[in-house]
Amino acid sequence: MALLDKTLQDSRAYIALARLGTSVGGKVDNLVVKKRLKEICLKQLKSHQSNRGEGATLFPVKDGRLFNAWAKIESKTGSLTEAKSILEKGIMLYPNDYTLFQAAGNIEERLGNNTAARDLYSASLHIKPSAPTLVAYAMLEMRSPLNGKKSNTTMARKLFQEALLIEPKHAPAYNAYANLERRLGNIDMAHKLYQDGINANCTDPSSVYHGLAKLYLSLGEVEQARSILQKGLQLFKTHDNDSFVKRNDNVAFIAHTLGMIELNCNNNAKVAKDVFNQGLWHCRSSSPLLLGVAQCESRLGNEQNARDTFEQAIKADESHAQAWQAFGVMEMRAGNYRSAKTLFECGLKNSPNHGALWQAYGELTLVLTIFYLVPVSYILT
Repeated sequence: MALLDKTLQDSRAYIALARLGTSVGGKVDNLVVKKRLKEICLKQLKSHQSNRGEGATLFPVKDGRLFNAWAKIESKTGSLTEAKSILEKGIMLYPNDYTLFQAAGNIEERLGNNTAARDLYSASLHIKPSAPTLVAYAMLEMRSPLNGKKSNTTMARKLFQEALLIEPKHAPAYNAYANLERRLGNIDMAHKLYQDGINANCTDPSSVYHGLAKLYLSLGEVEQARSILQKGLQLFKTHDNDSFVKRNDNVAFIAHTLGMIELNCNNNAKVAKDVFNQGLWHCRSSSPLLLGVAQCESRLGNEQNARDTFEQAIKADESHAQAWQAFGVMEMRAGNYRSAKTLFECGLKNSPNHGALWQAYGELTLVLTIFYLVPVSYILT
């Protein structure tokens, strides 16, 4: 693969090349993408060093997008220290790329280095004010304020307001700002902010529709929430034969919440399954959505389909305790106690602090002890 074609000037073209041919079953192979991104980033560093600091201008890429993409893959796998190192290299080559400073601030925050995160967010804003950085800075002030005592809501509000002035179609800013007001008990203000976000026709409106629906649910207004989620989901197309329809991972939140309303509040497993599948079209490896489909199949009496989908949910995220629990409960109710025991134990191995999973395991033990009147270890060995 010719990743060093000198005619390419846009880093997005390199990222497209890195992803080319890596999709298997609709899912990108991030290991291959990471290897390709690492290759080109290291060549940029080598070019920079050999040209005594002028490599970034001689090399046919004008920003740090490639370093950002590489670091993002590392951070998703939990390799935060490696992601930090990658971003530091990118900043050395592209000191005027504000997105690198923002990403580095996020990594420092996740590592617990709040002072460093604050400095990096400030540096990013000094280069170029942007809504994502302002929102990240506001969230930091709410979680870990500078005085270390209580959330700095006054500063957070100012940062959110500035973000919306700069980018009035930035949905995460509306969502985060509204969430702040909701937590403070300012329900009318929160409702107004969510509605403003919807009316602004944001570039990615899923978060504001989902946020408004969650507000209605917190007030017990289930049908209002259902209506909002349906409207939000209708904005995102799902056509299996149309390769030009853009997939959007954030749709998973809308589909999951709406699907659970249909399943648990309206007791309509068939409709719920359709909703979950619509979300899966956009986010094929979503463990919560796969779990939703599996629960629908179980409710509809399709146990083998349920088993297959439970396995997909667990494969997508082995730490998803609810998937292990629901799968085990289904097997326990079917009388497959050994399978249930294995599922509960595997779930607890991956999520040892999940209370509901321990409770289900305890119920299995109790049922066997009471009804079989023999030691559980004898029955299950």
